[in-house]
Amino acid sequence: MRDIINMTVVLTVLCALAGFGVAWVDSITRGPIETAALQKVAGAIDTVLPNKDNDPIADRINVPVAPDHRGRPQSLTVFPAKKDGKIVAVALQASAAGYAGPINVLVGINLADQKLTGIFIAEQQETIAAAQQALNPATKEGKAFVSQFAGKSLKKALAKSDINAISGATYSTRGVLAAINKARSLFVKYRDQIVK
Repeated sequence: MRDIINMTVVLTVLCALAGFGVAWVDSITRGPIETAALQKVAGAIDTVLPNKDNDPIADRINVPVAPDHRGRPQSLTVFPAKKDGKIVAVALQASAAGYAGPINVLVGINLADQKLTGIFIAEQQETIAAAQQALNPATKEGKAFVSQFAGKSLKKALAKSDINAISGATYSTRGVLAAINKARSLFVKYRDQIVK
C-alpha cells in the first residue's frame, strides 16, 4: 500500500513539473512566434493598405468571434489603415481550400465604399504550374492576377464571372475567391466592433 502511495506522489509531482515546463516554454515562445507571424504580413499589409498614416500592425485590433468547435475562444486580427486618426480601411486574413491545400489571402477593404483596396496571397501550396505563377506575388502573372481585385465591390460576394480566372487552375481560382468572400463575411459580421 505504501508503495502505491509513494508512486502516486511521485507521478503527481512529475505531472505537475511537466505541466509547469510546458506552460513556461509556451510563455517564452508565444511572443517570438507572434512577432514572426506579424513580420511575415508586414510587407503584405503595405501592399493592400497603401494610403495610410499609421502602423496597422501596432494598431491591430483583436475582435472576439465565435468559439471554435471545442468551445475555445477565438479572435479575428484586423489591421486598420488610418488617415488623421480615423479608420479608412482594414486588412484581414482568410483562407479557403485550393487544389493542393489552403490558400491564405490578406484582404484590404475600404470602409467608405466597401471596395477592395487589394489582396495579397500570403500562403499557398498549389502544385499546378499556372496556379503557382498566378498566386506568386513576385511573378508577372501573380502581379496581374492580384491587381485585378483592387476596386472590386464587396457589397455582394465575388463570383468567378467578376474576374479573369487562372487558366487551367479552376480550384485555385475558386480558393482565392472563397477566401476573399470569407473575409468579406467576417468584415460584414464584425464591422461594428472593427470600426468602433
